[in-house]
Amino acid sequence: MSTVAYTMGNKDSYDRALSEEPTVTKIGRTSEYSGGCCWPTYEEADAWIKTKRDIPYTPQIYALILLNGWDEDTSDDTYKEYGYYSLLTDSDVKHFIRIHNEA
Repeated sequence: MSTVAYTMGNKDSYDRALSEEPTVTKIGRTSEYSGGCCWPTYEEADAWIKTKRDIPYTPQIYALILLNGWDEDTSDDTYKEYGYYSLLTDSDVKHFIRIHNEA
């Protein structure tokens, strides 16, 4: 069963790719790369972005589809001190639309 997690990316680049390609993939860990950043909740990703002033692009939060679940597809062994997790497996990226309930 797949699980949704959240990642951050360059809004212009991701939005362009998502509009042009049927599938956009966030790269997981390889021998040369520790894996993309990810968080278990939207709120954690959003809070992390709000604390950063040195991101050289417009950041946006996107959904990640983790095919094996959080425990299998992520790790905190590389980026924990920076406040995010490593993506271990390549995962599909999707637009995330936050729906606010109006009272």
